[in-house]
Amino acid sequence: MDAKKLIADRINNYLNVAIGSVTGVFAGNAWSTVRAFLRDPEYYASRGGAWYGGIIVSGIVTVAVITGIGFAKKKIGEKYAAIEAAISAGVDKSAVEVKNAEEKGSAADAKAEGK
Repeated sequence: MDAKKLIADRINNYLNVAIGSVTGVFAGNAWSTVRAFLRDPEYYASRGGAWYGGIIVSGIVTVAVITGIGFAKKKIGEKYAAIEAAISAGVDKSAVEVKNAEEKGSAADAKAEGK
């Protein structure tokens, strides 16, 4: 197996663990808040806001973090899918990497000209 593919798989595994960790932290925080509210509802009534406000904010942050990780996973998957397709077609993978670098360079040049 290609070394870059192994690295991509390892990064993908780390990102999967990060998604699970973020989800677990959110679930634990939500469960703790619900239990605290059920144990002492007067405390939350005295705070002058919805007792579940923290859960909503945590949920929004959790969705944002998971979305960002999902975009990173997609970009990594696209990059290495192109390399795998080229290898299976018999093309030298360095040619694909050079082409990707040239595309990035031309995009940066176009961006610089637009300023």
